[in-house]
Amino acid sequence: MPIYNPGLGPSGPSGPSGPNGPSGPSGPAISGPSGPDGASGPSGPEGSSPVVIVRKTSDETVNNSDTLQADDELIMAVASNQVYKFSMFVLINTGTTPNIKFGWTYPSGTTIRWGNSSYLTMDRIETSIHMIIGGTGNRFSEFMGVIIVSATAGNVTLTWAQNTADVSDTKVLANSNILYTKIT
Repeated sequence: MPIYNPGLGPSGPSGPSGPNGPSGPSGPAISGPSGPDGASGPSGPEGSSPVVIVRKTSDETVNNSDTLQADDELIMAVASNQVYKFSMFVLINTGTTPNIKFGWTYPSGTTIRWGNSSYLTMDRIETSIHMIIGGTGNRFSEFMGVIIVSATAGNVTLTWAQNTADVSDTKVLANSNILYTKIT
């Protein structure tokens, strides 16, 4: 009987490849350490000072008093060693007898140069009474000025009162406002 030896003959051609199997599960995500921060870039130019708007939201009344009192809302916050410019529009209701007068309170060492925009001169340079508005009923007045703040920061506050104490009401009305900006 002959002995069969399968390894002696030539190999036949390979068959076609079978389909790929499914992908295996992903391995854990591993990240390396962060690199060092780069150098900071140069600073940009200083922006312009924004205009701050202070608006009175409600009427305020004084009667039978000619003593200047601080307005509840018309207040400007100022920083030390700065100069500000401002414009103020005041809506008023008063009678002829009491009329109205204005002034300021401000931080120690501050100087205010201000006036009524209908006049070409500055009347006052301190807390002293500035403008007495004549007439009766609803009126308005517009003021402008410069605030020069020394080393003490704080608030610059409009003060006002009747020019002549009278039992009738004198009012600074809602929507009176101050616009101010730093100019140094």
